[in-house]
Amino acid sequence: MKEIDSVCIYCAMGCKLKYVLENNKIVRVLPVKNDAVSEGRPCIKGLTIHEVIDKGRILNPMLREGKTLREISWERAFVILYRVLSKYDKDEIFFTTSGKIPNEDNYVIQKFVRMVLKSNNVDNCCSRLCHMPTLIAFNDAFGIGASPGYLNETKNLDCLIIIGSNPASNHPVLFNRIMEMKRKGGKVIVIAPILSETAEFADLFVEIVPGSEILLFNTILNLIVEKRMYKRVPLGFEDLKAAVESYTPEVFECITGVKKERIYEIVKMMESSRKIGIIHGMGLTQHTNAVEILHSLANIAILLDAKFLTNRGEINVQGSGDMLTFPTPLQFSEDVNQENLRKIWKEELPIEKGMNLIEALGFGNAKVAVITHFNPAQSMPDLNRIHKKFEEDAHHPIRLLF
Repeated sequence: MKEIDSVCIYCAMGCKLKYVLENNKIVRVLPVKNDAVSEGRPCIKGLTIHEVIDKGRILNPMLREGKTLREISWERAFVILYRVLSKYDKDEIFFTTSGKIPNEDNYVIQKFVRMVLKSNNVDNCCSRLCHMPTLIAFNDAFGIGASPGYLNETKNLDCLIIIGSNPASNHPVLFNRIMEMKRKGGKVIVIAPILSETAEFADLFVEIVPGSEILLFNTILNLIVEKRMYKRVPLGFEDLKAAVESYTPEVFECITGVKKERIYEIVKMMESSRKIGIIHGMGLTQHTNAVEILHSLANIAILLDAKFLTNRGEINVQGSGDMLTFPTPLQFSEDVNQENLRKIWKEELPIEKGMNLIEALGFGNAKVAVITHFNPAQSMPDLNRIHKKFEEDAHHPIRLLF
């Protein structure tokens, strides 16, 4: 038998695992005791990842003929893909990228679409659909579209607020650190519309009405200002103060039915803490007003100088987004933008906005969709529409991981 240390491929935590190989096949996965991320306690998803890799994996292209899929050679698959892409106009072709693949693959896909097809018809199934509101809100608040907090900061907090996330179930390695914080005397506040696994371990669980998040956060902001709990006075503080002064616990109770005492309990626990942290996830980002919700939550973090951590899912959500895999003209920073990349690549770049996932697959605007490491027949909204469109359209070449 042979043992190889490598990174877990399941989520973005980045735990190191020991893969046990027999006859060049993974037969077992073990923890790495000195791993700085998992601290020798990876989750069950990582420890059983080899079962998913090994069972039923498709190793060669499959061509649909009628209702059946038949295995074909890679050479024939490339010829078919070339002919299909050559047959249609660039505005009818759509590519997806994914948070399941490395930066380099995401980069190559978007560059192919922009330089070869001369189109912005590329979208990301993970970073834009999952956390684009976070990117926008954090860029507005902190100047960068990435989480400003770190994993290990969780262990040294006095008070942790968790909303829109369920780390006990979804991020067990992070939850180990949260429990360590609790053993040191730290308090956990969980705000959610249901009693989750994480909520069962909370010192304070507040059940809210879905859609009342901005109302809740602005009420908390009003009390922070009123009680002078803020640790800094940022630019625009007076405007913020005026904007939230009408948000009172009494109004919150009247609108949502949640007792005002629950709001005072949250603020009291925060007031008695020196080091506060906030964790959020896709329970917030999937709202229609997600950017506004996160703006309000970011204001709390800024006033209290709180550590702010964003819980993701796929292994490379952040990186895939950083590779500019969006259907908009290229603009990442002052250095990485449409004009500079045109000079570097020595090519004219498309300036028209491309199709996004909903437009291309949901509305069926794409005649050809090259789908990478993404399963829209299961993951997209309104699956009846998606399934019907896939049955109607002539060509939907799909490339999936498994």
